[in-house]
Amino acid sequence: MFGLYRLLSHLALPVVLAQLATRCVRDSAYRPRISERFGFGREQSDQSTIWIHAVSAGEVIAISPIVETLSEQYTDLRFLLTATTPSGSEEVKRRFGDRVSHVYAPYDLRGCVQRFLKNQNPKLLILVETELWPNLIDLVHRANIPIYVVNARLSEKSASGYQRIRGLTSNMLQKITHIACQYEDTADRFKALGATENQLSVTGSVKFDIKLPDQLEQETENLQDQWCFGRPTWIAASTHAPEEQIALLAHQRIQAEINDAFLILVPRHPPRQHEVEEVCNALGFAHSTISKSPTRVPVLIVDRMGILLQVLGMGSAVLIGGSFQGTGGHNPIEPAICGIPMIMGRDRHNFAEICSRFEEVNALKIVNDVEDIAQAVISLLTNKQAATEMANAAYKVVELNRGAKNQVLNLMHSWITQAIDQSDSKSG
Repeated sequence: MFGLYRLLSHLALPVVLAQLATRCVRDSAYRPRISERFGFGREQSDQSTIWIHAVSAGEVIAISPIVETLSEQYTDLRFLLTATTPSGSEEVKRRFGDRVSHVYAPYDLRGCVQRFLKNQNPKLLILVETELWPNLIDLVHRANIPIYVVNARLSEKSASGYQRIRGLTSNMLQKITHIACQYEDTADRFKALGATENQLSVTGSVKFDIKLPDQLEQETENLQDQWCFGRPTWIAASTHAPEEQIALLAHQRIQAEINDAFLILVPRHPPRQHEVEEVCNALGFAHSTISKSPTRVPVLIVDRMGILLQVLGMGSAVLIGGSFQGTGGHNPIEPAICGIPMIMGRDRHNFAEICSRFEEVNALKIVNDVEDIAQAVISLLTNKQAATEMANAAYKVVELNRGAKNQVLNLMHSWITQAIDQSDSKSG
Protein backbone atom coordinates (compact mmCIF):
# COMPACT_ATOMS: atom_id res chain seq x y z
CA MET A 1 0.00 0.00 0.00
CA PHE A 2 2.91 2.36 0.66
CA GLY A 3 4.10 1.81 -2.92
CA LEU A 4 0.66 2.86 -4.18
CA TYR A 5 0.77 5.97 -1.99
CA ARG A 6 4.21 6.86 -3.39
CA LEU A 7 2.88 6.55 -6.92
CA LEU A 8 -0.25 8.58 -6.24
CA SER A 9 1.68 11.29 -4.41
CA HIS A 10 4.09 11.50 -7.33
CA LEU A 11 1.14 12.11 -9.63
CA ALA A 12 -0.52 14.54 -7.23
CA LEU A 13 1.60 17.63 -7.93
CA PRO A 14 -0.97 19.25 -10.28
CA VAL A 15 -3.67 18.71 -7.64
CA VAL A 16 -1.46 20.22 -4.93
CA LEU A 17 -0.76 23.25 -7.11
CA ALA A 18 -4.46 23.70 -7.85
CA GLN A 19 -5.37 23.48 -4.15
CA LEU A 20 -2.63 25.96 -3.25
CA ALA A 21 -3.84 28.38 -5.92
CA THR A 22 -7.39 28.13 -4.57
CA ARG A 23 -6.22 28.78 -1.03
CA CYS A 24 -4.17 31.76 -2.14
CA VAL A 25 -7.28 33.26 -3.75
CA ARG A 26 -9.46 32.65 -0.69
CA ASP A 27 -6.85 33.59 1.89
CA SER A 28 -4.06 36.04 1.11
CA ALA A 29 -2.06 34.71 4.10
CA TYR A 30 -1.17 31.65 2.01
CA ARG A 31 0.54 33.72 -0.70
CA PRO A 32 3.86 34.63 0.97
CA ARG A 33 6.68 32.10 1.28
CA ILE A 34 5.15 29.55 -1.10
CA SER A 35 8.60 28.18 -1.93
CA GLU A 36 8.97 26.90 1.64
CA ARG A 37 6.07 24.51 1.11
CA PHE A 38 8.13 22.87 -1.63
CA GLY A 39 11.18 22.40 0.58
CA PHE A 40 13.17 25.51 -0.29
CA GLY A 41 14.32 26.71 3.13
CA ARG A 42 15.26 30.25 3.98
CA GLU A 43 17.70 29.32 6.74
CA GLN A 44 20.64 26.95 6.83
CA SER A 45 23.08 26.50 9.65
CA ASP A 46 26.11 24.49 10.72
CA GLN A 47 24.49 23.98 14.12
CA SER A 48 22.82 20.65 14.92
CA THR A 49 19.11 21.11 14.23
CA ILE A 50 16.19 19.84 16.32
CA TRP A 51 13.10 19.84 14.11
CA ILE A 52 9.74 20.25 15.86
CA HIS A 53 6.59 20.28 13.71
CA ALA A 54 3.40 21.87 15.04
CA VAL A 55 0.57 22.06 12.50
CA SER A 56 -1.34 25.19 13.47
CA ALA A 57 -1.69 27.82 16.19
CA GLY A 58 -3.11 25.45 18.82
CA GLU A 59 -0.18 23.05 18.56
CA VAL A 60 2.32 25.93 18.55
CA ILE A 61 0.77 27.37 21.71
CA ALA A 62 0.84 23.94 23.37
CA ILE A 63 4.48 23.16 22.61
CA SER A 64 5.87 26.70 23.05
CA PRO A 65 6.71 26.49 26.79
CA ILE A 66 8.67 23.29 26.14
CA VAL A 67 10.52 24.75 23.16
CA GLU A 68 11.29 27.83 25.25
CA THR A 69 12.84 25.73 28.00
CA LEU A 70 14.82 23.48 25.64
CA SER A 71 16.21 26.38 23.61
CA GLU A 72 17.47 27.95 26.83
CA GLN A 73 19.07 24.68 27.95
CA TYR A 74 20.67 23.81 24.60
CA THR A 75 22.10 27.10 23.42
CA ASP A 76 24.48 25.33 21.03
CA LEU A 77 21.59 23.71 19.11
CA ARG A 78 19.33 25.16 16.46
CA PHE A 79 15.62 24.66 17.05
CA LEU A 80 13.55 24.61 13.88
CA LEU A 81 9.81 25.01 14.52
CA THR A 82 7.66 24.36 11.46
CA ALA A 83 3.95 24.85 10.89
CA THR A 84 1.48 24.15 8.11
CA THR A 85 -1.00 27.02 8.41
CA PRO A 86 -0.55 30.81 8.35
CA SER A 87 -2.05 31.03 11.85
CA GLY A 88 0.56 28.57 13.11
CA SER A 89 3.32 30.54 11.42
CA GLU A 90 2.11 33.81 12.93
CA GLU A 91 2.01 32.22 16.38
CA VAL A 92 5.62 31.03 16.03
CA LYS A 93 6.78 34.52 15.03
CA ARG A 94 4.75 36.18 17.77
CA ARG A 95 6.06 33.93 20.52
CA PHE A 96 9.67 33.44 19.44
CA GLY A 97 10.69 36.11 16.97
CA ASP A 98 14.16 35.10 15.77
CA ARG A 99 14.96 32.97 18.83
CA VAL A 100 14.08 29.82 16.87
CA SER A 101 14.30 29.08 13.16
CA HIS A 102 10.98 28.87 11.37
CA VAL A 103 9.75 27.79 7.93
CA TYR A 104 6.64 26.09 6.64
CA ALA A 105 6.76 22.30 6.63
CA PRO A 106 7.05 20.78 3.14
CA TYR A 107 4.20 19.13 1.30
CA ASP A 108 4.21 15.33 1.56
CA LEU A 109 5.75 14.98 -1.89
CA ARG A 110 9.02 13.09 -2.01
CA GLY A 111 10.93 15.77 -3.87
CA CYS A 112 9.74 18.46 -1.46
CA VAL A 113 10.66 16.43 1.62
CA GLN A 114 14.06 15.43 0.22
CA ARG A 115 14.86 19.05 -0.58
CA PHE A 116 13.78 20.14 2.89
CA LEU A 117 15.93 17.51 4.61
CA LYS A 118 18.96 18.46 2.52
CA ASN A 119 18.52 22.15 3.31
CA GLN A 120 17.71 21.84 7.01
CA ASN A 121 19.65 18.67 7.96
CA PRO A 122 17.80 17.86 11.21
CA LYS A 123 19.16 15.42 13.80
CA LEU A 124 15.71 14.32 14.94
CA LEU A 125 12.05 15.07 14.24
CA ILE A 126 9.40 15.65 16.89
CA LEU A 127 5.78 15.75 15.69
CA VAL A 128 3.24 17.54 17.88
CA GLU A 129 -0.09 15.71 18.28
CA THR A 130 -0.82 13.35 15.36
CA GLU A 131 0.53 14.63 12.05
CA LEU A 132 1.47 11.45 10.20
CA TRP A 133 2.48 11.76 6.54
CA PRO A 134 3.80 8.63 4.78
CA ASN A 135 6.46 10.17 2.53
CA LEU A 136 7.72 12.46 5.27
CA ILE A 137 8.05 9.64 7.79
CA ASP A 138 9.62 7.27 5.24
CA LEU A 139 12.26 9.72 4.06
CA VAL A 140 13.15 10.93 7.55
CA HIS A 141 13.49 7.31 8.64
CA ARG A 142 15.65 6.47 5.61
CA ALA A 143 17.94 9.35 6.57
CA ASN A 144 18.45 7.68 9.98
CA ILE A 145 16.73 10.57 11.74
CA PRO A 146 14.74 9.42 14.81
CA ILE A 147 11.03 10.30 14.76
CA TYR A 148 8.97 10.99 17.88
CA VAL A 149 5.38 12.10 18.52
CA VAL A 150 4.43 14.14 21.60
CA ASN A 151 1.02 15.11 22.98
CA ALA A 152 -0.44 12.54 20.60
CA ARG A 153 -4.19 12.26 20.35
CA LEU A 154 -6.17 9.86 18.21
CA SER A 155 -9.95 10.00 18.26
CA GLU A 156 -12.11 6.97 17.58
CA LYS A 157 -13.13 8.49 14.25
CA SER A 158 -9.52 9.16 13.21
CA ALA A 159 -8.48 5.67 14.29
CA SER A 160 -11.21 4.22 12.08
CA GLY A 161 -9.82 6.20 9.16
CA TYR A 162 -6.30 4.91 9.78
CA GLN A 163 -7.70 1.39 10.15
CA ARG A 164 -9.07 1.56 6.60
CA ILE A 165 -5.49 2.04 5.35
CA ARG A 166 -4.02 -0.37 7.90
CA GLY A 167 -1.07 -1.40 5.72
CA LEU A 168 0.04 2.20 5.22
CA THR A 169 -0.57 3.07 8.88
CA SER A 170 1.42 0.09 10.13
CA ASN A 171 4.27 1.02 7.79
CA MET A 172 4.42 4.50 9.31
CA LEU A 173 4.15 3.35 12.91
CA GLN A 174 7.06 0.92 12.49
CA LYS A 175 9.31 3.88 11.61
CA ILE A 176 8.41 5.98 14.65
CA THR A 177 10.68 5.56 17.66
CA HIS A 178 8.23 6.63 20.36
CA ILE A 179 4.72 8.09 20.74
CA ALA A 180 3.91 10.02 23.92
CA CYS A 181 0.10 9.90 24.11
CA GLN A 182 -2.22 12.25 25.94
CA TYR A 183 -4.39 9.47 27.38
CA GLU A 184 -4.78 5.71 27.59
CA ASP A 185 -7.55 5.65 24.98
CA THR A 186 -5.16 7.09 22.41
CA ALA A 187 -2.45 4.58 23.37
CA ASP A 188 -4.97 1.73 22.99
CA ARG A 189 -5.95 2.95 19.53
CA PHE A 190 -2.34 3.15 18.42
CA LYS A 191 -1.80 -0.40 19.67
CA ALA A 192 -4.82 -1.57 17.69
CA LEU A 193 -3.22 -0.03 14.61
CA GLY A 194 0.05 -1.88 15.11
CA ALA A 195 2.16 0.13 17.55
CA THR A 196 3.98 -1.90 20.19
CA GLU A 197 3.81 -1.44 23.95
CA ASN A 198 7.44 -0.27 24.01
CA GLN A 199 6.70 2.51 21.54
CA LEU A 200 4.02 4.11 23.72
CA SER A 201 3.78 6.14 26.89
CA VAL A 202 1.01 8.25 28.43
CA THR A 203 1.79 11.75 29.68
CA GLY A 204 -1.49 13.68 29.74
CA SER A 205 -2.07 16.78 27.61
CA VAL A 206 0.51 19.58 27.67
CA LYS A 207 -2.32 21.99 26.83
CA PHE A 208 -3.32 21.89 30.50
CA ASP A 209 0.07 23.46 31.23
CA ILE A 210 -0.43 26.49 29.00
CA LYS A 211 0.67 29.67 30.75
CA LEU A 212 -1.30 32.78 29.87
CA PRO A 213 0.84 35.69 28.62
CA ASP A 214 1.65 38.33 31.24
CA GLN A 215 0.05 41.10 29.18
CA LEU A 216 -3.14 39.14 28.45
CA GLU A 217 -5.32 40.72 31.15
CA GLN A 218 -4.49 44.26 30.05
CA GLU A 219 -5.03 43.42 26.38
CA THR A 220 -8.44 41.93 27.21
CA GLU A 221 -9.44 44.98 29.26
CA ASN A 222 -8.50 47.24 26.35
CA LEU A 223 -10.71 45.24 23.98
CA GLN A 224 -13.57 45.25 26.48
CA ASP A 225 -13.37 49.02 26.88
CA GLN A 226 -13.40 49.46 23.11
CA TRP A 227 -16.20 47.08 22.17
CA CYS A 228 -18.34 45.80 25.05
CA PHE A 229 -19.70 49.07 26.52
CA GLY A 230 -20.53 47.21 29.73
CA ARG A 231 -22.99 44.91 27.96
CA PRO A 232 -23.60 41.22 28.80
CA THR A 233 -21.27 39.47 26.35
CA TRP A 234 -21.02 35.95 25.03
CA ILE A 235 -18.73 34.40 22.44
CA ALA A 236 -19.03 31.78 19.71
CA ALA A 237 -15.43 30.67 19.22
CA SER A 238 -13.64 28.61 16.56
CA THR A 239 -16.81 28.35 14.49
CA HIS A 240 -17.31 26.70 11.11
CA ALA A 241 -20.22 27.14 8.71
CA PRO A 242 -23.13 26.92 9.55
CA GLU A 243 -22.29 27.53 13.21
CA GLU A 244 -22.25 31.31 12.84
CA GLN A 245 -25.87 31.13 11.67
CA ILE A 246 -26.71 28.87 14.61
CA ALA A 247 -25.11 31.35 17.03
CA LEU A 248 -26.90 34.32 15.45
CA LEU A 249 -30.27 32.58 15.63
CA ALA A 250 -29.58 31.89 19.31
CA HIS A 251 -28.59 35.54 19.73
CA GLN A 252 -32.01 36.62 18.43
CA ARG A 253 -33.64 34.63 21.22
CA ILE A 254 -31.15 35.92 23.79
CA GLN A 255 -31.82 39.54 22.82
CA ALA A 256 -35.53 38.95 23.38
CA GLU A 257 -34.64 38.33 27.06
CA ILE A 258 -31.53 40.52 27.38
CA ASN A 259 -32.00 43.49 25.07
CA ASP A 260 -28.38 44.72 25.10
CA ALA A 261 -26.69 41.30 24.80
CA PHE A 262 -23.50 41.39 22.74
CA LEU A 263 -22.21 38.49 20.60
CA ILE A 264 -18.60 38.06 19.48
CA LEU A 265 -18.12 35.63 16.58
CA VAL A 266 -14.65 34.12 16.19
CA PRO A 267 -14.52 32.05 12.99
CA ARG A 268 -11.96 29.26 13.07
CA HIS A 269 -10.62 30.67 9.80
CA PRO A 270 -10.63 34.50 9.86
CA PRO A 271 -10.60 34.80 6.03
CA ARG A 272 -14.23 33.61 6.19
CA GLN A 273 -15.07 37.10 7.49
CA HIS A 274 -17.04 38.12 4.39
CA GLU A 275 -19.04 34.90 4.43
CA VAL A 276 -19.90 35.52 8.10
CA GLU A 277 -20.87 39.12 7.34
CA GLU A 278 -23.27 37.87 4.68
CA VAL A 279 -24.95 35.66 7.29
CA CYS A 280 -25.25 38.66 9.63
CA ASN A 281 -26.83 40.71 6.84
CA ALA A 282 -29.26 37.94 5.95
CA LEU A 283 -30.47 37.78 9.56
CA GLY A 284 -30.62 41.56 9.94
CA PHE A 285 -27.75 42.03 12.41
CA ALA A 286 -25.71 45.21 12.38
CA HIS A 287 -22.09 44.19 12.85
CA SER A 288 -18.46 45.21 12.65
CA THR A 289 -15.06 43.54 12.63
CA ILE A 290 -12.39 43.84 15.28
CA SER A 291 -9.90 45.27 12.77
CA LYS A 292 -12.11 48.37 12.32
CA SER A 293 -12.55 51.36 14.60
CA PRO A 294 -14.72 50.46 17.63
CA THR A 295 -18.43 51.16 17.42
CA ARG A 296 -21.46 49.92 19.34
CA VAL A 297 -22.97 47.01 17.41
CA PRO A 298 -24.83 43.87 18.55
CA VAL A 299 -22.40 41.52 16.76
CA LEU A 300 -18.61 41.69 16.43
CA ILE A 301 -16.67 39.45 14.02
CA VAL A 302 -13.03 38.68 14.87
CA ASP A 303 -11.16 38.84 11.58
CA ARG A 304 -7.65 38.72 13.02
CA MET A 305 -5.53 35.68 13.85
CA GLY A 306 -3.76 35.12 17.16
CA ILE A 307 -6.08 36.96 19.58
CA LEU A 308 -8.47 34.23 20.70
CA LEU A 309 -7.14 34.24 24.27
CA GLN A 310 -7.65 38.00 24.56
CA VAL A 311 -11.17 37.73 23.16
CA LEU A 312 -12.18 34.85 25.44
CA GLY A 313 -11.70 37.07 28.48
CA MET A 314 -14.26 39.53 27.13
CA GLY A 315 -17.24 37.21 27.62
CA SER A 316 -19.28 35.56 30.35
CA ALA A 317 -20.00 32.42 28.28
CA VAL A 318 -18.45 30.72 25.26
CA LEU A 319 -19.93 28.38 22.70
CA ILE A 320 -17.08 26.17 21.42
CA GLY A 321 -17.37 25.61 17.69
CA GLY A 322 -16.70 22.62 15.52
CA SER A 323 -19.24 20.75 17.63
CA PHE A 324 -22.35 21.05 15.47
CA GLN A 325 -21.25 20.06 11.97
CA GLY A 326 -18.97 17.03 12.04
CA THR A 327 -15.59 18.57 12.80
CA GLY A 328 -15.40 16.90 16.22
CA GLY A 329 -15.18 20.01 18.37
CA HIS A 330 -12.29 22.19 19.44
CA ASN A 331 -10.24 22.14 22.62
CA PRO A 332 -12.05 23.44 25.76
CA ILE A 333 -8.84 23.85 27.77
CA GLU A 334 -8.05 27.42 26.69
CA PRO A 335 -11.51 28.77 27.64
CA ALA A 336 -11.25 26.90 30.95
CA ILE A 337 -7.87 28.50 31.70
CA CYS A 338 -9.32 31.90 30.78
CA GLY A 339 -12.11 31.40 33.34
CA ILE A 340 -15.13 31.48 31.02
CA PRO A 341 -18.09 29.05 31.32
CA MET A 342 -18.26 26.68 28.35
CA ILE A 343 -21.05 25.40 26.11
CA MET A 344 -20.57 22.82 23.40
CA GLY A 345 -22.53 20.72 20.92
CA ARG A 346 -22.61 16.94 21.00
CA ASP A 347 -20.01 16.46 18.25
CA ARG A 348 -16.80 16.53 20.28
CA HIS A 349 -15.02 13.32 19.37
CA ASN A 350 -11.69 15.09 18.77
CA PHE A 351 -11.45 15.89 22.47
CA ALA A 352 -13.71 13.23 23.99
CA GLU A 353 -11.41 12.39 26.91
CA ILE A 354 -10.74 16.03 27.79
CA CYS A 355 -14.40 17.02 27.44
CA SER A 356 -15.49 14.17 29.68
CA ARG A 357 -13.30 15.53 32.48
CA PHE A 358 -15.09 18.86 32.33
CA GLU A 359 -18.54 17.28 31.95
CA GLU A 360 -18.06 15.11 35.05
CA VAL A 361 -17.91 18.20 37.27
CA ASN A 362 -20.58 20.20 35.37
CA ALA A 363 -17.95 22.55 33.98
CA LEU A 364 -19.10 22.04 30.37
CA LYS A 365 -22.72 22.39 29.27
CA ILE A 366 -23.72 20.16 26.34
CA VAL A 367 -26.46 21.55 24.08
CA ASN A 368 -28.41 20.23 21.12
CA ASP A 369 -29.81 23.14 19.16
CA VAL A 370 -30.44 26.88 18.90
CA GLU A 371 -32.97 26.91 21.73
CA ASP A 372 -30.61 25.03 24.05
CA ILE A 373 -27.81 27.48 23.29
CA ALA A 374 -30.04 30.48 23.95
CA GLN A 375 -31.27 29.14 27.29
CA ALA A 376 -27.77 28.18 28.43
CA VAL A 377 -26.35 31.61 27.54
CA ILE A 378 -29.26 33.48 29.15
CA SER A 379 -28.74 31.46 32.33
CA LEU A 380 -25.02 32.24 32.45
CA LEU A 381 -25.46 35.94 31.62
CA THR A 382 -28.15 36.46 34.27
CA ASN A 383 -26.89 34.16 37.05
CA LYS A 384 -23.39 35.34 37.96
CA GLN A 385 -23.06 32.85 40.83
CA ALA A 386 -23.82 29.86 38.58
CA ALA A 387 -21.39 31.18 35.96
CA THR A 388 -18.66 31.65 38.57
CA GLU A 389 -19.18 28.14 39.98
CA MET A 390 -18.98 26.66 36.47
CA ALA A 391 -15.80 28.58 35.63
CA ASN A 392 -14.20 27.61 38.95
CA ALA A 393 -15.03 23.94 38.41
CA ALA A 394 -13.39 24.09 34.97
CA TYR A 395 -10.27 25.70 36.36
CA LYS A 396 -10.00 22.99 39.03
CA VAL A 397 -9.99 20.39 36.25
CA VAL A 398 -7.11 22.28 34.64
CA GLU A 399 -5.18 22.37 37.91
CA LEU A 400 -5.70 18.65 38.55
CA ASN A 401 -4.44 17.73 35.09
CA ARG A 402 -1.30 19.86 34.97
CA GLY A 403 2.08 18.14 34.84
CA ALA A 404 2.31 16.75 31.32
CA LYS A 405 4.75 19.50 30.37
CA ASN A 406 7.46 18.19 32.69
CA GLN A 407 6.98 14.60 31.54
CA VAL A 408 7.23 15.57 27.87
CA LEU A 409 10.15 17.87 28.61
CA ASN A 410 12.05 14.99 30.24
CA LEU A 411 11.33 12.72 27.29
CA MET A 412 12.46 15.31 24.77
CA HIS A 413 15.58 16.02 26.80
CA SER A 414 16.56 12.34 26.63
CA TRP A 415 15.76 12.11 22.90
CA ILE A 416 17.83 15.19 22.08
CA THR A 417 20.76 14.00 24.15
CA GLN A 418 20.70 10.60 22.49
CA ALA A 419 20.41 12.06 18.98
CA ILE A 420 23.31 14.47 19.50
CA ASP A 421 25.48 11.76 21.05
CA GLN A 422 24.81 9.48 18.07
CA SER A 423 25.58 12.30 15.66
CA ASP A 424 28.84 13.10 17.44
CA SER A 425 29.91 9.45 17.41
CA LYS A 426 29.28 9.21 13.65
CA SER A 427 31.21 12.41 12.92
CA GLY A 428 34.02 11.31 15.24
